[in-house]
Amino acid sequence: MRVLWWASLLRGPWNFLIPLATPGLAGLVQCGIGFAGLLFFAAMANSTMASYRQLTTPNHLMSRVSTLWVFATTVAQPLFILVGGLMAAQLGSRVTLVVSAILVCGTAFLLPRQEITGP
Repeated sequence: MRVLWWASLLRGPWNFLIPLATPGLAGLVQCGIGFAGLLFFAAMANSTMASYRQLTTPNHLMSRVSTLWVFATTVAQPLFILVGGLMAAQLGSRVTLVVSAILVCGTAFLLPRQEITGP
């Protein structure tokens, strides 16, 4: 559970490197580092979230929970892309990316923090 919380918390700050990047090679490197950190911690968070779901979901409900998870993420992704595009058109790309980074940083605080006890 600690890995899930810390990985979710640490995937957020890397997002700030992207809107703060300057044009040129230094900015390109900064974006690369930001994406690498984000992807590393996002992969860790996604893997531990899948494990958490499997540990806490009763076996007879596993297919339903997995189906709902896939459905929710499949529906949410295009909606957030649309909202992000509309925000970028109104506020600008950098402001939208900063708002996105703030929201990603806050998602870790929505996760449960208690330890899982064995069956």
